Amino acid sequence: MSLRLNATSDQDAAAALERCEQDIGKWEEAGPDDSQRRVAAAAPRYYEILADLYFKAGTLCYQQQRPLEHVQHYLHFAGVRAVEELERRDNPLASTNRDFYRMVDRVLGLVACFCPYELRTRLGAVHESRYHWPHDPKWTFQPGQREVPRLLHGFYRLEYMRAALETLVTGKVNVVRVQALIRELDNDDRHVAERVEASLCYWGLMAVADRNAGFLDQTLSKLLDLHRGEAQNGRYKTRSEGLLCMNAMFLARMAREQSMPVSVLSDYLPLALIG
Repeated sequence: MSLRLNATSDQDAAAALERCEQDIGKWEEAGPDDSQRRVAAAAPRYYEILADLYFKAGTLCYQQQRPLEHVQHYLHFAGVRAVEELERRDNPLASTNRDFYRMVDRVLGLVACFCPYELRTRLGAVHESRYHWPHDPKWTFQPGQREVPRLLHGFYRLEYMRAALETLVTGKVNVVRVQALIRELDNDDRHVAERVEASLCYWGLMAVADRNAGFLDQTLSKLLDLHRGEAQNGRYKTRSEGLLCMNAMFLARMAREQSMPVSVLSDYLPLALIG
């Protein structure tokens, strides 16, 4: 009996998992220097494909209630391959796509929960331009002119990614930085889902910094409720990200490393997976 976490049916999940496992074997056997990909620009794409396959396999294994060690195995390699991909990216070109959302939706949680500490240092050493275009005007943030920039909620998510990455690498929350972002959010009266998500993530970091387990549980509960809505009826309805709430898993892992108890119960936050 599988878990009903998003709109993916049992039959579709089982078939997708079988395809992922077959594709992983083919790609791993070929390697990044396969004769059809003997150019430097091809290696990052190879690791990106594998990272995606491992992530899908891990989340589908979880949805299908396979043994936890199988889930952990796939998610471990999803994190490893994601970091290897970022390390091998060249300096960005004007036409290059950079998606920091993947850092928030997947990579930070994977590296925190399933990879050795050495991967944290390696991820922190990756230049931000390899996963975010800092000069793209649609991400421009102008304090006091909130009506001008497009997709301002993207700014809040980007700043959460930066704060979370700093926490992952240093083991400490930059309280001054996070408090400033919370104040900025408090002055924004729009109810964009991603803005709400970013706000909860900021407060989660503050709860970890304050070692306030009760407040962290409250924050995680709200974050998981938001995730459930996105998984069942929103942007994660048919995506692998809907099967696990990686933001909640990241915060729970950071809390446990501070010897904080986490007692929230949710299928989207399987505490047994993160140790």
